[in-house]
Amino acid sequence: MGFLVSNAGEKYMNPKTIQQVGQMAGIAPKETDAILQDIRHNRTLLESCSKPHDFSICLDRTSKQPLSCPTPQQQFGAHWKCSKCGGRVDSLARIWYNLGLTHSRTS
Repeated sequence: MGFLVSNAGEKYMNPKTIQQVGQMAGIAPKETDAILQDIRHNRTLLESCSKPHDFSICLDRTSKQPLSCPTPQQQFGAHWKCSKCGGRVDSLARIWYNLGLTHSRTS
């Protein structure tokens, strides 16, 4: 599906609540289920990675296809794919992850 949503609190949410939120947003129940399945799959990929992640593959915001030489405008708001596990994160998560790696190396 390619739709990425933060999954930090998903495991704590009641599935009925998630369906209700999807309904309020105008998302059909089948689509909500597909989004949740994508979130769970992405989390599994990220958690099973050999680490550290290598979020070096920039994905286009719309098509979710890799960009060979992304411009700064394309990088803004893009998603990034780990070259090791295939898990995806948004730009902000990538920035914080990489900053954490930098800090751990200098400690």
